[in-house]
This record gives sequence, structure tokens and C-alpha cells, in this order.
Amino acid sequence: MFENKLHMPIFFSQINKDFNKLCERFLKPKGFGKLHAFYLICLYDKINGLKLNEINDYIGCDKANTSRAIADLENKNIICRDNPNNCEKKYFVKLTSLGLELCKEFILKIKEEISKMFKRLTDDEFNIFIRLLNKLAYGEEK
Repeated sequence: MFENKLHMPIFFSQINKDFNKLCERFLKPKGFGKLHAFYLICLYDKINGLKLNEINDYIGCDKANTSRAIADLENKNIICRDNPNNCEKKYFVKLTSLGLELCKEFILKIKEEISKMFKRLTDDEFNIFIRLLNKLAYGEEK
């Protein structure tokens, strides 16, 4: 049980373990892993896509992991690179229609798992929890 600040890594590890199980059940049969999950979640509601540095900043992965994951997803037609101004170095990564369908299914599964996990919290408590996590992770309330 979560008793004090020192137990926080254990608490987050347990949540991560549950997320890994979800990825194993849903994404692995489709040829993807946990690393890909973060990129799918990040791009899900970004219709115009994101620049690579925006993705790196949001996920907190290094550039090498991002490059590998983006290449994997692009090779499987889940994402594409959009270059609206025909500028060689500036492009946006966004989901393809196939990627969007995969994301919709995956996001639904995530929402189901989150609902199970947080069913004991009221909506207000959940919103406070999310604001506090944002404050801890990013130094601000979003």
C-alpha cells in the first residue's frame, strides 16, 4: 500500500505494469510494443500532427527512441510525415487513417482500464489528481 513519498516509485511502477499488460494484450498481436503506445497516444488527437521535437518533449523519450518508433510506425503505415511547406527539415508526424483506427481501438481500451483503476474516485477527485500529476510532471497545471 502507498504509505509515504518513498513508495511513489512503487505506486507508479504498479500503474506502469498494468499499462504494459494492456499493451501486451492489445498492441503486441498487431506487431507493436509499449514504446509505440506512447506515440499513438501522443498523436491520437493531433489532426495536423506534431513536429518531432514536440513529440520528444511531450513523451520525454530521447531522439533515438523517437526515430526508431516513428520509423516502425511509418513502415507499417500507421503514421506519415506531412511536409506542408515543402521544407526538407520541417515536417509533421501524423496518423494515417489506418493509424487513427488503431488508435481509436487502443484509446477505448485505455479508457476502460483507467475507468476500472479510478472507479473509487469522484469526478472532482479524478480532475484534482490529473492536475496534480501535470504539476508534478511538467511544473504546471494544464
